Amino acid sequence: GLKQQETLNNLPKAIRSSIANYLFFPIVQNIYLFQGVSRDFLFQLVSDIDAEYFPPKEDIILQNESPADLYILVSGAVDFTAYVDGQDQIQGKAVIGDTFGEIGVLCHRPQPFTVRTTELSQILRISRTSLMSAMHTHAEDGRIIMNNLFMKLRGQQSIAID
Repeated sequence: GLKQQETLNNLPKAIRSSIANYLFFPIVQNIYLFQGVSRDFLFQLVSDIDAEYFPPKEDIILQNESPADLYILVSGAVDFTAYVDGQDQIQGKAVIGDTFGEIGVLCHRPQPFTVRTTELSQILRISRTSLMSAMHTHAEDGRIIMNNLFMKLRGQQSIAID
């Protein structure tokens, strides 16, 4: 993707963290995974976020790829596609504020879909290493995150059954 990260990376860590908190904290605190976690956890996580811009038709995640990052859609749009019966089929779409990649990162499973941009998109990327480190440091927050994921997956299953 198109990166704007280089300028930030050249700044001292304290300044980088302040900028990241100003830009990304309001977004990250509203993500379903992070509902109910401590501010300390969010501050630690936000300081390690990378913001990237991706042009249309760019693959962010490939189906069956090993988990590496959690993504948050800030602007733009993405499709979730799966290769079924010899062709790509759209399985869903993400809207601003949605996450993707969390199942792979948190459950250590291959990615169930290819995620591809449909228009210019700004996406926040949190590495698996940063997320796991923050969850290890803040164990109770880690439990809250896993519970939030479980509740979302359980809700999706009940929708699929209906």
